[in-house]
Amino acid sequence: MLKSLKSLIDQRLGRLIVQDDLALSCGYFIKVDPNHLNPALYFLKHDPDTLLNILDQIIVINTHTLPWEKDLYNPKSTHEIIYQLKSLKLPYRVSLVVETFVGAELIPSVTSMYYGAAWLERDIQLNYGFEIDELERDNKERLQSGEKSPISIDNNLLISRFQQKELYLASHDTSQLSLHKIEPFINQTPINIGINLWLFGNKIISSKLETGYLQCGIEKLLSQSQDTASALSQAQRINRRTPIFYQLPILLASEQLLSIEPSDEIKKQRAIAIEIARIYHHLKILKNLFISIKADNLYEFIADALLLWEPIALLGARIYPAATTTPPAIKNHVIIASLESLIPIIDNIEIELNNNESYLILRKKALITLIQATSMGLSGHYIRAHRNHYDLRASNTFGLDYGTPPKLNISEGGDALARTILRIKDVQSSSRWLSKQHKDFQPLIEDPAIDWSKTSSTLAFGEIEGPEGNIKASIFKANEQKLPLIFLRIPAYFIAQAIPHLLANSQLSDLAMILNSLGISAEEIDK
Repeated sequence: MLKSLKSLIDQRLGRLIVQDDLALSCGYFIKVDPNHLNPALYFLKHDPDTLLNILDQIIVINTHTLPWEKDLYNPKSTHEIIYQLKSLKLPYRVSLVVETFVGAELIPSVTSMYYGAAWLERDIQLNYGFEIDELERDNKERLQSGEKSPISIDNNLLISRFQQKELYLASHDTSQLSLHKIEPFINQTPINIGINLWLFGNKIISSKLETGYLQCGIEKLLSQSQDTASALSQAQRINRRTPIFYQLPILLASEQLLSIEPSDEIKKQRAIAIEIARIYHHLKILKNLFISIKADNLYEFIADALLLWEPIALLGARIYPAATTTPPAIKNHVIIASLESLIPIIDNIEIELNNNESYLILRKKALITLIQATSMGLSGHYIRAHRNHYDLRASNTFGLDYGTPPKLNISEGGDALARTILRIKDVQSSSRWLSKQHKDFQPLIEDPAIDWSKTSSTLAFGEIEGPEGNIKASIFKANEQKLPLIFLRIPAYFIAQAIPHLLANSQLSDLAMILNSLGISAEEIDK
């Protein structure tokens, strides 16, 4: 199928679109002229034979990194921009590639088809100086009017990372369109993001997120890493509670780069660690959500569950450096005992949610359709809420024997309620899968033998199903490069980009609930 894709494009669009194609063990690459980028993307996204409806990542590499059969089409080209695409229904990926250099003609923006490309294109423009045509972007800055509300940060406000109460009171009696800004707080950590809100009374007309520096900042740190160990240490900065979701894809890609095949026992331990972390992540999000909607009885259940699971998660939800003292194994009977108490609590939460007024509060909030979700680069429960069962856990990716992903069998989805139900079902599914693993869990230790300087391979990918969607590491290393380029696809980056859509036409009183339902925090966006 993949090798015939060039012929399919030639047949449907003409022979001037594709300049070259390349089939490697890790994927299929098609080089196109920048002027033909959008027509090629439109065809690949909408044609029933391809259906590449998610833009996975946009990355920039040096020319001659990929082993093309033909020479450069423009001798001035210094870099190649790679648009990685995937399909929800068909089991393959395709990457479109365009040549460019600083001072070249405008590169067309692809945000008219893939809204999730907006921040990625912004980072490319900032980091490399390539000019990207922004005419097709949805420029909501034209709505800026009014004055900022003088809202001070309240460190005692525990219902959300984002301030809500003072903002609501300040704007409740306002009848004119006005601009207010809310800022997150995370202990003493400086975070450089915020949300500008355009309000009509207490209704959110529009919003704009002041972006952080995760995408360009963390990738700069990763690319300065000397080996896998230092890269794993840097990845831990994204989320220190459950860093394994960002560490493991890098480790998987590194092993692929060096053709290292881990043992079945290591694969099993990795799968166990992921499910331990997945449970902990969802419990933390549900706790914040239930606080924000003032569901005291549900909060009490979650507090009890966290009390049981937190000691296990804090020990097992990360990859430890090989140079440190080996952490103790978690005995199987300890995990089983915790699960025996945890599973009934989660079952009670599911029952209580259906009988609680919270059910009505969450329903039809932060609504998103399947087409909108894929255009924004969202995956995980954002697409599973529409009864689309795309999930890496179903494909045994990289030999990781995940538990069976839960399915949502309700008539409608795509709102805060459906995603909350899926979180609960995720915890139930992971808990029951873990209860069947009859072995002690040994916290993961990174392999000190993984040294990037020992390989001349071109590229490798590692990917897992995280709690908020797909998390992917891409490693590119040209022969003359001492250190590789490392790119991470982080769901929080795409979810944050979708916040203006999810908040549109909501009541200001729903702000904390919507933000807490999204499963991201400020430190995952800003670095």
